[in-house]
Amino acid sequence: MELLTLIRSGETFQSFGKEGCRGIVLFGDQYLHTLERGDGYKWLRPGVYTLEIAKMNRGKTPALRVLGDYSRGRIYLHAATRPGHLKGCVAVGLSTTRWGLRHPRPAMALLFDFLGGFRVGEECRLVVKGEI
Repeated sequence: MELLTLIRSGETFQSFGKEGCRGIVLFGDQYLHTLERGDGYKWLRPGVYTLEIAKMNRGKTPALRVLGDYSRGRIYLHAATRPGHLKGCVAVGLSTTRWGLRHPRPAMALLFDFLGGFRVGEECRLVVKGEI
């Protein structure tokens, strides 16, 4: 089972009235920038989680769903550019901007390539380090 590691930087910023929290996700010898929503939204506590390749938004958006009692299948890693697009989920991007992330869809494609392709139901592990 492949392993991803989310490391939070502790850096927060304001974007269109919403708080964002930055970090990176490591996979193999690569990394992507991450973005999470602050403002008191639910977030993944430090620990180890099982992720499942899935589609969200009525089957339209490729994502990685966090399994288990804590997320109840409602926390995802998915493409997004600003904290206002997130409600407990984690977004990935190729680079950062003043207000969030840039190129989230190609970033998700890199993750799926690392995981052997977009195969719904395939699982991997996510280690989360750091707090929001």
